[in-house]
Amino acid sequence: MVAKIADLGMARIVPSLRASTMTKAPGASIYMPPEALEDESRYDVTIDIFSLGVLAIFALSQTFPKPLAPTYMDDNDRVVGRTEFERRGNYMREVRRQFREGHPLVQMIQRCLKNRMRERPTIQQVMGLLEEARAEVEDGEYDVNKLSLAQLLQSRNLNIQQQGIQIDQQQQQIRQKDGENHALREQMKQRKSKMKH
Repeated sequence: MVAKIADLGMARIVPSLRASTMTKAPGASIYMPPEALEDESRYDVTIDIFSLGVLAIFALSQTFPKPLAPTYMDDNDRVVGRTEFERRGNYMREVRRQFREGHPLVQMIQRCLKNRMRERPTIQQVMGLLEEARAEVEDGEYDVNKLSLAQLLQSRNLNIQQQGIQIDQQQQQIRQKDGENHALREQMKQRKSKMKH
């Protein structure tokens, strides 16, 4: 009953740790770093580190992300590139909602999804971040029950704020109507006094 991560369609025996020309787009493209998608694909074992970052997003956001396109047209009709981390930004919002900025898991994903191979962490560094994350969970900071309670309170606070806004709007309408009624009463008094004279 222990979950295992298995074949992502990219397994191969690598004679050394140096980057070498390999099959273009091995396996499923959603797991692949940018260097594996180039015409002259040159990548090394950090392709696995990248894929681990993608899997972490899947697990923590509980979704199967479809990343945005690697480029887009800006307002000046120029082609602009997105970083791999930006491409998966919509799904990272869900991860950040659960974990504070700078949390070891958020750090791990950010580092694993670096566009440049050399900037990605080693598996030893990834293990260090995972150990830090586990220590925080064991300390109770991210206990599932506490997290669920925090989310529940957050949604209730949002509902209370919305209700407060509605009440304020209703009170403002009532004051406005009271003001209009007061003005009408004053006009009626003035007419009555004119009729008496």
